[in-house]
Amino acid sequence: MPEVLPKHAPVPIAVIGWDGAAYRVFALDATGRLNVNVLANLGLDDALQSVATDRLIVRGEDQLHSFKAALGVRTSGVVSGANGYFDSAPGGAGYVWVVTSVAAKDATSPCTAIEMLTRVGASNFRFSNTMIALPANQWFTIQCEKWLDPTDLIRIYFRGSLAGDSCEVEITGHYFTLEA
Repeated sequence: MPEVLPKHAPVPIAVIGWDGAAYRVFALDATGRLNVNVLANLGLDDALQSVATDRLIVRGEDQLHSFKAALGVRTSGVVSGANGYFDSAPGGAGYVWVVTSVAAKDATSPCTAIEMLTRVGASNFRFSNTMIALPANQWFTIQCEKWLDPTDLIRIYFRGSLAGDSCEVEITGHYFTLEA
């Protein structure tokens, strides 16, 4: 096939791509499907046929995640003490959970700040520290994207809270399966 330059396409609607050396027009078969000529498939076909499957399963740090369910958790409890915190439950065995929003309120006392962290083992990692005066029973919501292992959790500090204060927390996002 002759070399095709982007400004000199054979027809006005030609789709072109770069093959690493030159621009080429994509080829279609008689049914209009993309005709792909793979020069080196690195033995992928042989590998899949050897285990009688056409699925590619990736393991380890490059593993793929499958959507399991929507995450929508609403919990309430008592703050750990004056200026205390409240911990969410962990995500659940066998799942990665992706948190996309967290909402929290001290239902009893006004707060001077709400601090949100991911808790991984014994370590805390802050993702929101909002210094804002919130009246009692006022929701504060943050949008985020936090990928958490099954045993990780969300910790929320209610600055200005009093011992015995009640709080509520809502966490939304997605559960993904851990491919094995």
